[in-house]
Amino acid sequence: MRLGRLHAMARRPLPPAALVELGRAARAHLRLDEASAFARRALERDALYRPAVSLLVRLAVARGDLDAALGPLDRWRQLQPFDLAATQRRAELLRAHGRLDRALATVAAARRIRPDDPEWMELEGHILLELGRADEAIARFEQALRIDAQRPALRRYLELLRTEARRFEDDWRLPLEPALAAADNIPLDPTVAVRVLLDHHVIRVGRDGRRSHFRQQVLRIENDDGLQRLDRVAVPYAVGEQEVRFDKAWIVKPDGRRLRAPIRSQTHRASRRSRDEEPRTSRFTVDLPPAEVGDRVVLEYRVDDTATSFFGDYFGHRHTFDGPDPVLRSRLVLLTPRGRTIHTHVRPGSIRCQSSVSPDGKWDVRIWEQRDLARIEPEPDMPPVREIGRSVEISTFRDWNDFARWYWNLIRKQYVISPELHAKVQELTRGLSSREERIAAIYAFVAQKIRYNDKWEFGVHGFKPYKASSIFARRFGDCKDKALLINTMLSDLGIPSYPVLIRAERRRAHDDLALPMVEHFNHCIAFVPGPGPHGQDGWFLDGTAQYHAPTSLPGMDAGARVVVIGPEGAELRRVPVPVPLRDNGLRESRRLELAPDRSAEMTVELRASGDAAATLREMLAQPGQRAERLRRLYGEVAPGAEVLEVRTSPLSDLRQPVRIHYRLRIPHALEPGGEDLVLKSLGNPLGRWLYAERLGSFATSRTRRHDVLLPPPFGVQEEIEVRLPPGLAVQTLPADRTLHCPEGRYERRSRLRDGVVHMQRRLEIGAQRVPTADYPRWRRFAVDVDRADAERLRLQREETRD
Repeated sequence: MRLGRLHAMARRPLPPAALVELGRAARAHLRLDEASAFARRALERDALYRPAVSLLVRLAVARGDLDAALGPLDRWRQLQPFDLAATQRRAELLRAHGRLDRALATVAAARRIRPDDPEWMELEGHILLELGRADEAIARFEQALRIDAQRPALRRYLELLRTEARRFEDDWRLPLEPALAAADNIPLDPTVAVRVLLDHHVIRVGRDGRRSHFRQQVLRIENDDGLQRLDRVAVPYAVGEQEVRFDKAWIVKPDGRRLRAPIRSQTHRASRRSRDEEPRTSRFTVDLPPAEVGDRVVLEYRVDDTATSFFGDYFGHRHTFDGPDPVLRSRLVLLTPRGRTIHTHVRPGSIRCQSSVSPDGKWDVRIWEQRDLARIEPEPDMPPVREIGRSVEISTFRDWNDFARWYWNLIRKQYVISPELHAKVQELTRGLSSREERIAAIYAFVAQKIRYNDKWEFGVHGFKPYKASSIFARRFGDCKDKALLINTMLSDLGIPSYPVLIRAERRRAHDDLALPMVEHFNHCIAFVPGPGPHGQDGWFLDGTAQYHAPTSLPGMDAGARVVVIGPEGAELRRVPVPVPLRDNGLRESRRLELAPDRSAEMTVELRASGDAAATLREMLAQPGQRAERLRRLYGEVAPGAEVLEVRTSPLSDLRQPVRIHYRLRIPHALEPGGEDLVLKSLGNPLGRWLYAERLGSFATSRTRRHDVLLPPPFGVQEEIEVRLPPGLAVQTLPADRTLHCPEGRYERRSRLRDGVVHMQRRLEIGAQRVPTADYPRWRRFAVDVDRADAERLRLQREETRD
């Protein structure tokens, strides 16, 4: 809302709701005094208007004025003594500002009203714990659990307290003052969002694989982008398997004042899940007080595994020291049980590890540290930080064979064939004699009939595989469930098939698999040894690719280095890269009949493969919506286009190629171009969606620091026939061009025969990456392709020509 309009509205008699909205608008413009005035006016009209009280409290907290924040809450408590929402907020504020005795007294007042409420007992326990009264805290937690036994998070937290009298991080916590003071000698840099003054991680791994991860961060906000980024902080955790505990969330002003963010629960309780749900990732979010450029942010929190994961005592971790922000100090401390074997891989190799033993002799200590790291300068289409950054990877496995045998033993019991599943396999393959047909039938069933649940996470805290018979019975599953079901159904036919661990990403980074880790991967597919499509050795099947043909993989899988998991060990392979046009692309034949009024009727014959075919299958899945979908597709290149006819091949049959025939009436196919008329570019917009509007968008700068990552290889072939109406003649044909470089090839041809214009265009990009050294050559190619595509067929009225 504009400030002028805000002040004009404020002069009118308004209801409380409108006044609060004006107050929120003023707060958004950092007019805190005006916002407070609006909130007070709302309370003058209605003393029990809760949003006005909440706004006043938030404004006072933003100014760091605790007493002013407590005032509205105390007035509410006087008016509504049995409404304990204000009492809870009061206790949270006092606790967040370190006034623990007053916070405890506030909770005690609430407990006099609700003596048997387990929520208040738990809150009282947390405050007692912070006061150092651990025995009393444990007693409160036990009392809460006696009243409400269905509090699994509190029960696990209580177990953690009983086994850990002293918090392990107390011996490793770094003093904050040196990091806070370090910013005094570094001027603000408006080109940087955030400066990392300290990023300190301490990870303790138990013998059962459970970890506790303590983190300290000191950050300085450098510009407005940093303000937005640090408006709130979010810590991911696995629901049901991890707990988050925040100790500090401060804004530190340049004059030393510290504004503390209220943390609603010191231990974030995981939501309850049904037995059929897998662990999901959620976020513990803390709203920070309003900050300014130059303020420093202090965060301290801890994430604990509360249950041993499916992977047992496995441990893997990747720590990256640098990134998009400059880093003054980054430090990783790893504590492992004495004598536990740990394997590491560092990039670059110059990063050294300091090894020692903890004072009590129970833990091996390893410390990696880096200082004064410049930020990784961002560029469009650059490789991810995990490829180009400084990092250390840690795993309990030394080689992939040991990893694969361990992994196989975890999942082999899930390969269960029920009578119903066996009957389905027989039904799907009845009458199919060839191996290829049977593989395709099983794949199509799993891809199309087993609903894909993409909300479940892949990784240590998202892995709870189901038996194949259960997946079949429930008819839904995630990537690893689908891969397991494909493998099980093929094994019932005597066709060997194995799970594959893969990182799915459309821009393919270098997959450094030097160290065996689950954390390398985010996806699972299947692999069938033996002859594969197009003469390949082996056949990869992605059961999540609902609209892809059995012989096709989604672009996100292309070119990945993968690990095939077998009972005897691992096989490292590379997923084939699609051949443009054959495996991923569009072949289009267009015939245009131009009319004297500049309109045209266009007939299109389209064949698609790979991602293009999958996109068309999904887009045109419903016959009754096909015409409308095509009209929308052409909306940008041909506004007002009318779809006259649509015919397709059987799109639901993944084994059939995608062929589409349609006719369009285009009201304005020609546009003025000086004295000439120019034919619009009426190519299929789908190619631009799948790859890029312009090839030059991957070559926007003159020089590069990093390689360019391209989308999956793709091709377009167009055959265009343009029939001219009486009175129009060709003025200029697009020039013939042939361009090529190692990454791609482009051809364009134009001819005029018997009054009909014939044009051909073919573009193939076969690379997934352009190395920095080859970038100048690639840039010339991309720019020349865009220039060639900018040339249009130009027509002239015959009387003008004469």
